[in-house]
Amino acid sequence: MRRDAKGQVALEFIIIVGLVTLIVVTAYPVLQKQIELNKALTAARDGAAYGASFRGMSYYTSGTSPANRNPPGVLKITKVTLIPQGVEEASGKTMYQIRIDVRAPNYLSSYENTIEASIRNYARSYVYNAFNGRYQGGFSPVYTNYYKFTFSANMTSGGG
Repeated sequence: MRRDAKGQVALEFIIIVGLVTLIVVTAYPVLQKQIELNKALTAARDGAAYGASFRGMSYYTSGTSPANRNPPGVLKITKVTLIPQGVEEASGKTMYQIRIDVRAPNYLSSYENTIEASIRNYARSYVYNAFNGRYQGGFSPVYTNYYKFTFSANMTSGGG
């Protein structure tokens, strides 16, 4: 090693570490927003699947009126989609609607409203729980650090 090149390796290391740190720090907010969207979509998918299986097996909570009791049947979540809804003026948060498409047998078509509501509520509760802890009930949107999520379900009948 030459005498005049003594600190060159240490200087190169400091420059590389500095550049990597700069890249990570600048990319973090973008990555955090994407992680939040993925987390919400995954939680909604899990909640919708749970709601579909729960309703499909005809399980009820203890106070469910007979009018809201569905016969058993296989419900299939066909698609869960994030639909951009613009930016909320009051909070400045980006709004998304989480749309859940469900397929059910023909004989369940008269129960469409209760099935859609049940699946929507399970999806909402899972998303709320993922960001805010225990779900307290209600029909309000779910707010996160960057987003506002609303929910819709669309049931189509076919077969069986």
